[in-house]
This record gives sequence, structure tokens and C-alpha cells, in this order.
Amino acid sequence: MMALGASVLRERLNTKEIIKNIFNLSDFEIDVYFLLLNGIYMLKDIVDHFGRSKSSTQRAINTLLKRGLIERTAVNSETGVIQYGYRAKPIPVVKEKIKELLKVWQEKIFSLIKSIESSSHK
Repeated sequence: MMALGASVLRERLNTKEIIKNIFNLSDFEIDVYFLLLNGIYMLKDIVDHFGRSKSSTQRAINTLLKRGLIERTAVNSETGVIQYGYRAKPIPVVKEKIKELLKVWQEKIFSLIKSIESSSHK
């Protein structure tokens, strides 16, 4: 679920910071997401681009997949071998997901406030 921190409210609100905070991503994970907005990348390409280990890059990819921000896609190589690459879901799609998460969060907050109000009247 969404981890909306107070830092979102305090910091300069830009797309990268909003996505990072709403989806509780690390700096590396958000950097991978923004790289993948440029097209389909193989794991090796991402590792080479950032100079990070294969395992830390795979963990970042798994987090982004779990959060629904990227997708895995089959790519045919020149030798006919199928490999898997990754690409980011476009910002407008992520924007809609953020709206849905914020709506759920808002409903939970209003419900909590209502329960606090009703318990204080007893």
C-alpha cells in the first residue's frame, strides 16, 4: 500500500519526488524507473548503465514490478533466443494509479476521523 510521508508535503513537489514517496521507492529504484521510461532495457543494460551489482538491480526491478510501475516484456534477440526486458509504464498511467491510491488513503483517513469523533462523544 501507499506510504504517504510528510516529506511529500514539505518538499518541492515534482514528478520524481511524488512517485518516489507515494510508492515508497529508494533513490536507485526511482532512477531505474525513469531510465525505463526511455524504452525497453535488458537487465544487463540497466546494470551497465548504473554500474550497480546484478543483484541490487534485480531487487530494484522486482520492487518496481511489485508496485506496478514497470512491466516485463519478451524480446527476440538476433539469434532467435527470447530474452526479457523491462519498460516503465507511462507517467499518465502512473498518475492514474496515484489518484486511486490517494482516494483510498483519503477514505481511510476520513473513516479514522469519523471513528475518533464518535468515540470522543461517548
